Amino acid sequence: MWDIAVAGAGPAGSFLAGLLARENFSVLLLEKETFPRNKSCGGGLPPHATKLLDSYNLPWRSTVVNSVEQAHLFFDFNSPIEINLSDHPLQLVTRRQFDTGLASWAVDQGAELRTGSPLQSYKINDKEIQLNISGTTSEKSRYLIGAGGAAGPVTRRLNPEIPPHAGMTAYLKVPDEIFADYADRVIFDVQPDYQGYAWIFPKQDHLNVGLGGYETEGLKPGLYQYLEATFENIDYRLQDSVGHPLPFYSPGRQIVDSPVALVGDAAGLVDGLIGEGIFYALKSAELCAKSFAAGSSPLIQYKKELKTRLLPELNWSRRIGRFAYQHPRLAYEFGFENAAVREYLKDIVSGKCSYRNLVKQFSPRLPVSLSFPRRED
Repeated sequence: MWDIAVAGAGPAGSFLAGLLARENFSVLLLEKETFPRNKSCGGGLPPHATKLLDSYNLPWRSTVVNSVEQAHLFFDFNSPIEINLSDHPLQLVTRRQFDTGLASWAVDQGAELRTGSPLQSYKINDKEIQLNISGTTSEKSRYLIGAGGAAGPVTRRLNPEIPPHAGMTAYLKVPDEIFADYADRVIFDVQPDYQGYAWIFPKQDHLNVGLGGYETEGLKPGLYQYLEATFENIDYRLQDSVGHPLPFYSPGRQIVDSPVALVGDAAGLVDGLIGEGIFYALKSAELCAKSFAAGSSPLIQYKKELKTRLLPELNWSRRIGRFAYQHPRLAYEFGFENAAVREYLKDIVSGKCSYRNLVKQFSPRLPVSLSFPRRED
């Protein structure tokens, strides 16, 4: 009988498993893929995520392939804005290396990792959870934490009617002279048709190019159109590409149903404006682990911690994100073209400021006919 089974060895699952194992819980960490494996993600670590990793002395810095101090913003290829990130550098990692490193760290802390072993289903009995793994293996645990992303089996069981949004990523190999044009910056390009944005992140030997948003219809051809328009002489059809559900936060999502709970993307803990999820994956794992370490009723405590520490900010990010992508031109001109708003957003990403403060500061300047969507509790 395992104390805790964690389904999914991404940043949330591996970090949680390692933290729990350090507290002497017996932890089974399940991962359906084998490492290293790809993930549809830009792989950008904001300052508050790196600060959290450093606070536990995790060996993540060896996975950094670029550190950028510039961001260029566009509105559908036009209206370029340059943002100086020298005070908030964005650390770029490849998820293949980053996730592999976190999983190895979890094993070093005492967790048992089983790759190629997806959780197929589970059954809750009186004082145990029966785990059906890979269709042939069976294990038992007292608690189960879903960390397998928006499409994981635990997520689907707890939230069968909440469809995730989506993101597509291509790994683009380009000639050196083209790579040099992007090597020192990240690109964000607002795409009104998809109620989201495209991104270009320079990695060690390739460009990570993606498209994600609230509108999921036609996302794959939309990414190919973006690649064709941006890189005219590159045969993007020969590049690797991968899609992944992008679970922007939704207030109606069920995160805890004791003895089962969700963390990270599986819990829908993704920023509704910028799509950042690695910090929230790590932070939710930390809150969950601390709740178990505190003693009785750990998942009740975890739910309280989420409600106090993370969900209010994510709810604001969702409201602002929906507003921004429903009124993209206004949001771009009023927001990103406003130097004061840009500084606020930089402080939000670094953990120095909140979306709530942003709204208090700038929403009174919006036309009366426009307002942020009503809060959903």
